[in-house]
Amino acid sequence: MAFISILYWIGSLLLIVLTVLVAYALLLLFGAIIPSNAHFQADKNGMDLYIHTNGMHASFILPAKNAAFDWTPIIRPDLFEIKGSSETFLGFGWGDRAIYLDIVEWNELTVGLAFRTLFLPTPPLMHIEAYQQLPTTNILQTRVSKEQYINLCKFIHQTFALDQANQVKLIPGRGYTNNDQFYEAVGKYHAFNTCNTWAYRALKQIGVRTASWTSIDRAIFYQFKKIKPVSNPEVMIENQET
Repeated sequence: MAFISILYWIGSLLLIVLTVLVAYALLLLFGAIIPSNAHFQADKNGMDLYIHTNGMHASFILPAKNAAFDWTPIIRPDLFEIKGSSETFLGFGWGDRAIYLDIVEWNELTVGLAFRTLFLPTPPLMHIEAYQQLPTTNILQTRVSKEQYINLCKFIHQTFALDQANQVKLIPGRGYTNNDQFYEAVGKYHAFNTCNTWAYRALKQIGVRTASWTSIDRAIFYQFKKIKPVSNPEVMIENQET
């Protein structure tokens, strides 16, 4: 009887896991194909907003400094090899601390680490990368109003953990190159709050077309590509694999 009882509980557990996985997959599917802010139109005279992916997670690329928002007092330009100027771009991403600090290539990701980050709430980090020029692949562009642009910058800034002096908290010496840095962040990373969920929430909050819910970058890009461009066609750069 004990053996039958164990088999029953194992079967019940497997059924629960399968149900959760199916429900999660359906949430991803319908979240991707149903847009949020479907009536968004790019602002012809607005400010450029770029969204980028490394193949797994989405990040925002913004000028280090422009007429709407100046990041240079917040993210020190001297920390990057290319320094900072009005021509420099900064990439902003939010993600799991362990994956950011311990995984350089995606093939280094273990099953155990993936399970922990998805199913157990884990601490996050902000990843900031400096660019002298915009990436040429896996990047999309639109234009938003000045108010939407400022609200996006505020959303990003509020994701940083701040010290008692209200300054961002740098993790020294942990960047991949001389042109990126990690900072402490707020929140918890898990299957329902991933790096891409963070990016989707930012777009949704400022009124830009995006998925109705997602935890993957492809859903964000799927909806972003449906935004009618207002700038030169060559400015919008797409990678067919995205």
